[in-house]
Amino acid sequence: MTNWKSIMRIWISICCLVCAGCATTPESLPAYQAIWFELGQKSEHGDKYSGGLGTYTAKHRPIAIHANQAQKTFFVYGGAKNEQRHLLNMIGYYDHKTGSLGLPAVIHDKLGVDDPHDNSSLAIDDDGHLWAFVSGRGRTRPGFIYRSTKAYDIYSMEQIYTGEFAYPQPVWIEGQGFLHCFTKYTKGRELYWNTSTDGVSWTEDKKLAGMGGHYQNVEQQNGRVFMSFNYHPKGVVDKRTNLYFLKTDDMGETWQTVNGTIISPPLSDKHNVALVHDYESEGRLVYLKDIQFDAQGNPIILIVTSAYHQPGPQGEPRIWEVVHWNGKQWNFHEVTRSTHNYDMGQL
Repeated sequence: MTNWKSIMRIWISICCLVCAGCATTPESLPAYQAIWFELGQKSEHGDKYSGGLGTYTAKHRPIAIHANQAQKTFFVYGGAKNEQRHLLNMIGYYDHKTGSLGLPAVIHDKLGVDDPHDNSSLAIDDDGHLWAFVSGRGRTRPGFIYRSTKAYDIYSMEQIYTGEFAYPQPVWIEGQGFLHCFTKYTKGRELYWNTSTDGVSWTEDKKLAGMGGHYQNVEQQNGRVFMSFNYHPKGVVDKRTNLYFLKTDDMGETWQTVNGTIISPPLSDKHNVALVHDYESEGRLVYLKDIQFDAQGNPIILIVTSAYHQPGPQGEPRIWEVVHWNGKQWNFHEVTRSTHNYDMGQL
């Protein structure tokens, strides 16, 4: 005879594990503390990257948004407490009226994960609800989406969706909803997108690029979405190279090159119409830093190019480049030089 009491105990235990990060009244912490992380890929010049990586990675964006109506800047980060290597997805704000920080709140407890690849991205909808997109990792750790039940209230976050996504880059388009650009570990780190009018029900994931793997940066202005991305030869992230650009004006219904040529996703050949520059042929690696719009609405891409993936002089010269479409052609400008591939900056 089935032991229903045992089954119920197991079921309750599973529910408790599933809901461990779902509280609608998040814990608040008395101070801001970022998680410390080391990748463990060491060379004679140190770890490939390490440190307090609360705002890692550059492919989680946006992580801060100014809400003029609330006169606050909201932000998410990878937190910890009591100097532990235990990731807590956190949200906080800066109050421009008082010139002070609000106590940060725990959005999601990663339950032992110490990897800031699982950090969050942020969005704010037309009604002022805060949205946190908590990244998954690989095909084993899922992603989560949280929404505040009250406008501009970091202390009322509730979990409303879970799915397979990493490196989340949600775009809220006024009056239309979400265009979410993200990564899935299918054949390498491949680029996908989906959409939602309400953040609860989502369209099927669609693959945008699968040339062995990619990193991307996404930005939007007045419903126009720009994307820059590189590619990973044979899936090897330490050989990331080339620079590509795509845009969409219709929530991902169509994707176009900078001059308006419509593509048929997914891109699978490294030599395609979205290619901005073939850095691979020059033996240069490409590290994406930012993408923005100029005053005429043209794309500006910020990158660092390097000769080697590890820190140290073998990677020199490490060149900061602004790649700017002037309406007719791409122009390339050296800005300055760096000593590390993961030096960061925004436009």
